Amino acid sequence: MLASNVLKLRLDRIEQQGHHLSAKDQLKLVTLEQPELTAGLYTHLFHIALPKSWDFPHNTAEEINCSLRLIKLINQVFIPAYSQHAHRYAWFEQGLAFSLQYADEQYNAQALDGLLSHLAKCKDSPLKLSILKQLHDEYDDIKIKLALAKLYQHFEEWSVAIEMYHALFAQQSLQPEHVHYDFIECLLNRNGYLNEQGNSDVVEALQRLGQLDHIQQQARYEQLTSRTVALMLPETLQTNFTDSTQPLLDIQQKLKFVGYSLNHWLAASEFIIPYYKHVIESAPKLLNNHDVVMHLDRHKVANTALQRILTGRELKLVSGVNAANYSLGFIWNYLQINPLVLDALVAASKGNPDAFYNLKQIPAPDYDHEAALSRVSSYLAKQQVAYNLSQQGHTIEFAEHSHLAGFDLIVDGTPMQVKCTMDVEAIEKFAQNHPHIAIVVNIELAHLQEKYPSVFADLALSYESVQRTAQASLQHLAGMDDFLPIPLMNTGFAVYRNFGSSQSKAISRPYLQYKPSGSVMKNSLAIGAAIGGIVSGSIGAFVVGGLAVYRTWRVQKIEQRKPAQEKQQLLLQCQQVMELLIDFAEWFSQNLLKYRVDLYAYQLRQIEMKLMGEIPEAAISTTLFAYKFEAHQRAMKLYEWMQKQLSHDNPKQRAQAGWVALAQSNQFMSIELKQRVTQLNIELEKYKQMTQHGLQLSNLSKQAGHHFKPAYPVQ
Repeated sequence: MLASNVLKLRLDRIEQQGHHLSAKDQLKLVTLEQPELTAGLYTHLFHIALPKSWDFPHNTAEEINCSLRLIKLINQVFIPAYSQHAHRYAWFEQGLAFSLQYADEQYNAQALDGLLSHLAKCKDSPLKLSILKQLHDEYDDIKIKLALAKLYQHFEEWSVAIEMYHALFAQQSLQPEHVHYDFIECLLNRNGYLNEQGNSDVVEALQRLGQLDHIQQQARYEQLTSRTVALMLPETLQTNFTDSTQPLLDIQQKLKFVGYSLNHWLAASEFIIPYYKHVIESAPKLLNNHDVVMHLDRHKVANTALQRILTGRELKLVSGVNAANYSLGFIWNYLQINPLVLDALVAASKGNPDAFYNLKQIPAPDYDHEAALSRVSSYLAKQQVAYNLSQQGHTIEFAEHSHLAGFDLIVDGTPMQVKCTMDVEAIEKFAQNHPHIAIVVNIELAHLQEKYPSVFADLALSYESVQRTAQASLQHLAGMDDFLPIPLMNTGFAVYRNFGSSQSKAISRPYLQYKPSGSVMKNSLAIGAAIGGIVSGSIGAFVVGGLAVYRTWRVQKIEQRKPAQEKQQLLLQCQQVMELLIDFAEWFSQNLLKYRVDLYAYQLRQIEMKLMGEIPEAAISTTLFAYKFEAHQRAMKLYEWMQKQLSHDNPKQRAQAGWVALAQSNQFMSIELKQRVTQLNIELEKYKQMTQHGLQLSNLSKQAGHHFKPAYPVQ
């Protein structure tokens, strides 16, 4: 570079004659000792060597002033003329770094905004980071903090970036939506730190997402929420619904599909019920409630937070029940039947444990003990049945006015009545007057289900046990304001205790005299043997075992040798099963699955509105939200997959939705569901017999009727 005295003279010349000199000539003057300014052939053929770095002398005040004049020339002339080179080699940053160190100048707000705006266009580099850090030390400006946080994020220095974002939000909490998303991405990328409140990065990220209002960038919000939830869930519950973006894997999947299609075409498909394993396995699957409860019960941080709420606050509990022994799995199951538990958690967390005690009130103006006992017993029975069903993964809603509606519960969209009584005549009368409404009775009346198809017995529900719990609950209560308070948490703990014992012991209890028969057990709501379980068992033998045998070359040889009449009968039977599968898939999707999607969306919104950010124990609220979000996403993805599959022109492709619906039907409860599955089983058995033995259709009707007795008559 030029000596400082020479550089000063050259700068003076440029200031005097600059309007006559080109940018190239001015650059020659400040970089070359003997610049050639004539526009000859030589200068046109060869370009000047542009400097990569600038040398700014600074030994004396005069040299510093000369360097500042050069920096001004660089910014005003050279950078616009050689913008790409200047951007690549950080000419602006070099000059700014020198000015900040040696120039005695204070920037006002407008000048600072212009400076930051120019820096935002510069490439991210250590020099730019050094400049922003120096500006941050000298100026307490929000925009500097934001620029510095983004730059640390670019360099993947997550902890420092998060610290800068915290400082930014502390100074001004109201920030653009994208700023919150950048902060959340930093938290998710670090994901290994506990803050002052003891919350992990992923918990803080989900909290931040829950606090956002008026979402504009919906796609990014959903992507970050899905990513956050995935980090919170155990690996066994994580499912990736997105299509593969890797070209080789995509080609592999397409070749696999072609192979399946070719194999099916060659294997005499006209005689085979289409069962495409690769299509069925690709379908999303609903979240299993048992797995959810198991993982929630093992969540140490969330359960520790829950115990802080439930212990040491004088909760009025049923005798012998210790609140500290119950985990988040109980709250999850109870949430499915009564969202008011969210309000109780918030109130108890704020020092009002009575909220768990008085969530439910029923009219009792005179506080008659017998009337109160009857009302509490009825409520306990409904809670017991609802809890048992929710534990099996069913969706539960309570009828607001059950005496007018004719039912107490809505299970997976199906109305049900709960009767815990010893009055056999009353149950029989109700079954006769309301044959379309399922009745759940206590184990003492389990024999009635053999007589009435609409009667089911909950083998975990005992009249004697309900009466004892109701008596214990009323011992410490007193009516007030013309209402009888119902101990909701007492009810829940009693149900949880009874339910837990039913899992580890035999179905019949020591205090019960009734011993269920085999036929009773088939229709009972026993733990682990709900209606859905029976459905999947009867279908599974054909899906997993039987049909795999038919999809071979041997089927083609056997069927081709049959008479034309038997071939026609087999073809018609195959078409009938396909039509039943498609019809079942359409009914399942619209009547059961869509109802669950909508209800899960409502429950997710309840957690978000009532719990997120409302209790200091963020591990509880975010964990419940994460699991409910995953359950909703899976149900929604399955519904979308079913709709897409049913939109195929090829009926064989539409039939695959039927197999998927059958596989998922064990998580639903419906009289019509059982009827449809029973009908499918009968037709599948006919097909099985025709392909194996070549029996006539008339004989198959009798044989199928002997082996398959529908659990529900067609209404």
